[in-house]
Amino acid sequence: MRVLRAGVVGNGRQGHRHARVLESIDGVELVAIVDPKYHSPATSGISSNQRVPTVQSIENLIDIGVDYCVVAVPPLAQTAIALTLAEAKIPALLEKPLGVDLASSLAITAAFESRGLVAAINLIERFNPDLLELRRDFERGTLGRITAITTVRTSSNHKPPNTEIIFDLGVHDFDITMWITGLSYTSVETSVTSIRDRSFANEVLINGIVNDTISTSHSMGYTNMTPERYIEIVASKRTVKIPLVFDPSIHRPEPLELLHQAFRDKILGQEVVIPQLKDAVKSMAVAEAAIKSRENKIAHSI
Repeated sequence: MRVLRAGVVGNGRQGHRHARVLESIDGVELVAIVDPKYHSPATSGISSNQRVPTVQSIENLIDIGVDYCVVAVPPLAQTAIALTLAEAKIPALLEKPLGVDLASSLAITAAFESRGLVAAINLIERFNPDLLELRRDFERGTLGRITAITTVRTSSNHKPPNTEIIFDLGVHDFDITMWITGLSYTSVETSVTSIRDRSFANEVLINGIVNDTISTSHSMGYTNMTPERYIEIVASKRTVKIPLVFDPSIHRPEPLELLHQAFRDKILGQEVVIPQLKDAVKSMAVAEAAIKSRENKIAHSI
């Protein structure tokens, strides 16, 4: 197998996770990490097995030479970095949300698609083995007709106070709803359940309608307690509830590892399915509608 040279942009918690996985999979060499806080070439302590060179800018990484790049930075910074990578014709695995809004998400998508570059979004739930099986059950008809979908997703309270929760958390649940059903949202209505100490609401409930037939309820929030994440699907033949928190005690591949393996194989020209940027755009459209609903205090059509 050809060994691909990969770089990571971002030296935070998510960058650490990506770097750890990149070092663990076959056929990939992690060659450098971009961290603007470093003012000269140095080494990064985030590697699990070795110390990886750290550079200050995306331009430095491009000069080193990489086959693809993983971007793990806040949405405000991701747009410029993604456009720079597209201009340099470097494939990229990007974090969610894709941009700061729908317009920037569309611009990033167009930049990669117009150049025929491989690009993916970290919609990690698509690599949850239980969700994959659930989707197959739906396609086989063993679930029957879906009538309702409920998701609950809480995350650590250690987030920047200006983090928009609907972009940060909601896009995952909007995506898995559309991915499992193969259908799109018709409308959403958002209510704020808590503001507390943030400039943005940090607990919201989003009720939606998919394809005019399926009712959805998405509850999300930041918490100091243990995160709670699950999806429950009510269908005509059975009801299914699946946890969405990865349990390392269960001996099976980590979803992030499966995503990276699929992206590696896609770069190598294999016929594999990856979460495309256009999928992220669809979720961003639902997220923007949910935000407008919260602001206007009425249901918003999509």
